[in-house]
Amino acid sequence: MSDTIVCHGCGAAVPVPDDYARNKMQCPECGVMCAVPPGRPAKKKAAERAPVEDAALFEDDAPPSTTTYSDAPIPAGKGVATCPACGELVRVPSRKRGRGECPACHADWPAPAARPKKAPPPPVPPPPDEFAGSAPDEDPDSSNPYRTADGGARRCPGCSDLLGPEVVVCVRCGFDLRAGRKAVKEYQRLERSWDSGTSLRMRIILFVLCQAAALTAIGVGFLTLEDAPVEIATFAVCWIVYTAMTAFLLGTYDHIDLKRFKSGKVDLVGAWRIAFVPLAPGKIDVRDYFGVVAGRGEHAGFFEWVVFFILLGSGVVPALIYYFCAIHQIEYYVALTSEHGNPEVKVYRGWSEERMHEVRDALQTAMTV
Repeated sequence: MSDTIVCHGCGAAVPVPDDYARNKMQCPECGVMCAVPPGRPAKKKAAERAPVEDAALFEDDAPPSTTTYSDAPIPAGKGVATCPACGELVRVPSRKRGRGECPACHADWPAPAARPKKAPPPPVPPPPDEFAGSAPDEDPDSSNPYRTADGGARRCPGCSDLLGPEVVVCVRCGFDLRAGRKAVKEYQRLERSWDSGTSLRMRIILFVLCQAAALTAIGVGFLTLEDAPVEIATFAVCWIVYTAMTAFLLGTYDHIDLKRFKSGKVDLVGAWRIAFVPLAPGKIDVRDYFGVVAGRGEHAGFFEWVVFFILLGSGVVPALIYYFCAIHQIEYYVALTSEHGNPEVKVYRGWSEERMHEVRDALQTAMTV
């Protein structure tokens, strides 16, 4: 009769077979390993059979076979094989120190053939992405607003930007993937200069014409002199004031120089001239700005009209020149912009729309890297 133990996990009674030799046993109900108490009675050995007396054998009788046969079929896969030497179906001997013997004929048992390694299954490719490399607005039914990375894309070693499979030079940092280094880019040299409004040559021509008109008027006035010393002093003072005013009106403007070198460095220099006298130039660093914008507007304001009436009281010609230069004309400008596109620094102001487009295009070309 088998013993019974109580599972400490679920409290079920677990029968222990008589031939169970381990000190632990798994509960069939809950799977908990239960301890088997020691001192259980050992299994009684079967009574040994009485030796059978050897029957009398004759000289021509064959010795009895030591191989035990069984009428029941031997199940496959239980470590049984046919001996290649004697042909008996025996249990495969264990190989000790690299060799083994058949239990029936004691012949050397052949080494088992090495099992071929099973080849790993081929990797399953991911399913193709229908929208790989597409922009967010190309798939209106998709709820994902982000761009899907292309399967053949790669990272630039120079700036880590995502590149396509056919790109050989990164347009962001200039890294050449074929040569393994950053390509040295040479820019086309650019050198331009502009004057705000009328050119210097035209301003000098107008100033000379104004002086000729003033000297002609003074010469005619000398013909009608009565009190020569007083009238000569009056003409001299008027001519000096007239010359200063026309020189200020015609010779006050700004001049800009634009240069780009082969290395890509851009120099933008603005210089003012007051009464045809050049002042110290000022350099503008284009790296502090994000773009170029052009526009038009009226330059005249309250201050300009005040200056006009002041000039009109001293002379008609200076007032007309100022009206034509500062009030009557529509001003066109080109400015460098901030990050949000607002004009920050006006680098050109003039009356020519064609010149405005020329300055804007040249600045955009120079600032393009």
